[in-house]
Amino acid sequence: MSDYPEHALLVHDRDDEELLALCRDNVHGTVITPSPLDRLLANPDEIASCRHLLVAAPLDGIKQVLRLAAAKDLSVGILPREDQQRLRRYLALPRDSAEA
Repeated sequence: MSDYPEHALLVHDRDDEELLALCRDNVHGTVITPSPLDRLLANPDEIASCRHLLVAAPLDGIKQVLRLAAAKDLSVGILPREDQQRLRRYLALPRDSAEA
């Protein structure tokens, strides 16, 4: 059994082709489906069949996703953006986005 989920929902706040490509081509074989943050917040039932969320958004968006995940008992991975170095340090996340 792998420590990595088979499927995950990537919650993001903007189209970032580099991030989407990194997630799509991940070395763990996880199938990742992108979902814009505003769409997920408008329709939280979108995560009904999901067990793991990845979030790449401003801090306020991360907080909203964490609340939603806690209410639905989902695991969450955070992919900090380049401008979120303090968040990366605080959570002791890898500097390399591919590793994160």
